[in-house]
Amino acid sequence: KRMKTIGVGVIGTAFMGKAHSIAYAAAGSVFGDALRPRLEIICDYNTERAEVMRTEMGFSRCTSNWMDVVNDPEVQLISVCVPNSLHKEISVAALKLGKHVWCEKPMSTNLADSEAMLAAAQASKAQTILGYNYTQNPAVQSARELIEAHDQYEEPISYDSDDWCVIGIEEAFGFDNTPEDLKRAKQVAWNVKE
Repeated sequence: KRMKTIGVGVIGTAFMGKAHSIAYAAAGSVFGDALRPRLEIICDYNTERAEVMRTEMGFSRCTSNWMDVVNDPEVQLISVCVPNSLHKEISVAALKLGKHVWCEKPMSTNLADSEAMLAAAQASKAQTILGYNYTQNPAVQSARELIEAHDQYEEPISYDSDDWCVIGIEEAFGFDNTPEDLKRAKQVAWNVKE
């Protein structure tokens, strides 16, 4: 029986890019005969760093241009592990080509970019995931419930509270504390390919 594989491209080689690369490399030993990642190409804007990480992580190729990863026919899954302000451009380009996208948190730096990413995900047949790895944590669930119940409050949610679990929406999601943005933030943050 031939094992099914998926070609992986990782864009960004700092802490999260390295973490993604290590996880992909270990997936076969953890999940056995399930879909096995093939480490196709890794990208860093610094060519020398890209080559070092290619060797260290075991990728077939490297590049300093993220479009090489997005356009690579051997890549079906792209990890976006770059500065937050670049998430939208890379994710939308990948989704338009039908690539699956794992985008690290936060989704973007502003609501317009998040909405563009959501629209691209909804228009694509590809799968998407955001790297929110503590969504089942009770503190995070409490914050979500607080945000969802926000309509009943007159005051915006902010750090002014004595309750450490209360988060500022603009810091957490890059949105303003307006009721309209809170509603849209909920939709964007929790409805992307749930």
